[in-house]
Amino acid sequence: MERALRKLASEIRAVPASEHATINVDVQGVVAATLAAVPRLRQLRPELQAITTLDLTPYDALEDYALALAYAHGAYLVASAPSTPAETAREAASVRQVLLSDAQALAGRGLIDASRLEGIGGRGYRNLAFDLIGLVRVLRDAWPTLEGKTLLTLEELESAEVLANRLLVEVGTRDGPTVMSQARRDRAGAFTLFLRAYRYAQRLLRFLRHDEGDADQILPSPYADKGRRKTASNDEEPEVRLVAIARPYSLPANSPSTAGDPSNAASGAAQSGASGPIPGETLPLAGGSGVVGLPGVKRFDD
Repeated sequence: MERALRKLASEIRAVPASEHATINVDVQGVVAATLAAVPRLRQLRPELQAITTLDLTPYDALEDYALALAYAHGAYLVASAPSTPAETAREAASVRQVLLSDAQALAGRGLIDASRLEGIGGRGYRNLAFDLIGLVRVLRDAWPTLEGKTLLTLEELESAEVLANRLLVEVGTRDGPTVMSQARRDRAGAFTLFLRAYRYAQRLLRFLRHDEGDADQILPSPYADKGRRKTASNDEEPEVRLVAIARPYSLPANSPSTAGDPSNAASGAAQSGASGPIPGETLPLAGGSGVVGLPGVKRFDD
């Protein structure tokens, strides 16, 4: 998760505050649902590639956006909670001792460079956090050699890294408001980029899976569990239903099947839902002039 945030940090922090989307969803639930859908999204990608010239970069990046949002959200929760570095430090010290002991044993067997362990064991909260980060880096760099030869797991290393960053956030929060402010901005920027990519992926899926009708089961609305809102305060957005931007075909307005039947228009509106682009949202094209339906999509030949 932290790797995803580091990878996208410049993009996240480049989102203007005026374009930050209001966070009025269950972030943890939405992230979990998105990550669960990733295998299916990968499976469907070749089909999308075959029928569209749209840029699939946002679709491909959705997993990274979800992971970055998860980490930014966690950092925000830690920063906004009462600062308790002493408790976190005790846990971090215990983890450091385990990792250092394992690393020294592996170094003794020549599986990692012992010189990289020199200096581990500093005093103070910050040194403790950076010790953990350093140990994780040493062990992760050597993982191709270590895999299958140690009881350590990559999940343990990931947890240790998260713990180290939590300690740094708690110490920073204790020492001043800067960390809290940055955590809030990072979460807002990460959520905005995630939501743009999520809605983009939904549109693609609704076109691709129009006949099957299962697009909303693959990527459901992130607002699905919030129910209908009665009012919207200054701090909240009204519910936004995500809408497909295309169909593979459409009947002319004056065709015999639609003429004189006002219920068809109402039905179409009900199916699509009410939605508009979030600030800064665009529909990138990879090339091609597009046709009726989704821009950039190739015509179907009978």
